[in-house]
Amino acid sequence: MNPVPVGAHGEIYIGGDFTTAGGTTANRVARWNGTAWNGLGSTILPTTVVSMAFKGNDLFVTTPTTTVANPAYFSKFDGATWTALGGDLGDRGVSSVAVIGDDLYVSGGFTTINGVTFNRVAKYNNGTWTPLGNGLPPINAFSLGGSKLISSGNDLISIGDFAIPNGGPANRIARWNGTAWSGFGTGTDATPNSVAAGSGDVFVGGPFAT
Repeated sequence: MNPVPVGAHGEIYIGGDFTTAGGTTANRVARWNGTAWNGLGSTILPTTVVSMAFKGNDLFVTTPTTTVANPAYFSKFDGATWTALGGDLGDRGVSSVAVIGDDLYVSGGFTTINGVTFNRVAKYNNGTWTPLGNGLPPINAFSLGGSKLISSGNDLISIGDFAIPNGGPANRIARWNGTAWSGFGTGTDATPNSVAAGSGDVFVGGPFAT
């Protein structure tokens, strides 16, 4: 799996399935300070990092299987210490994380959190989980089980192999505005594999033709 990059505080952070970076021990996450690679703390993340996001000075990472504690599919690094976050998401991992304001949003293959129904996407804030409407429908069973999330202003954008989240038409790309899901026109005719946002626009790339 290709490394997942994120930039913050004048440095570049990458996550993936590696255990060294530039000859330095770096267990699945590493930081480039412009001169050299460095690992992040001594904790060994036992599985591939698939998504990362910063909230202030804290780095949040997600994995398809458990990480620092069991059960925990996403963790926080505060510059010195790793902490497992979240609750019991069953046996399916977290595939993506995005930040809007003080809130974290995660997607994955989970259908419950701590025994409460959460369909593959949820908001997390200081230990409290909140559903996003009826969530997202099942993703291709051969994927990590979740869509990719990014933030666009105050909106959450999701791409994945889904249609009609929360009862509204949204083919493979959807927007959560804090209240409801909506689509982008007729969507795409194949699943996008990349998404970015800037200056009020949303950009997607992938094998689609229309």
